[in-house]
Amino acid sequence: SICIYAAVQSALVAMRGKEIAATDGVIESDVEETIRNMQRISKEGMTNMDDLLLNIMLNKQGDC
Repeated sequence: SICIYAAVQSALVAMRGKEIAATDGVIESDVEETIRNMQRISKEGMTNMDDLLLNIMLNKQGDC
């Protein structure tokens, strides 16, 4: 799965002594701030997700 791949890649990068800079993406220098960024993404970025998923499921054309 993608999550396992990402975990393995992260471990390999860490084993080489590399790290993700606080200037990269949603990563911050403090883990708590990084978690807050991820929380914002899940809360603000996914506000329409429930409605969208429900709409997709209800409008299937018998593909199952």
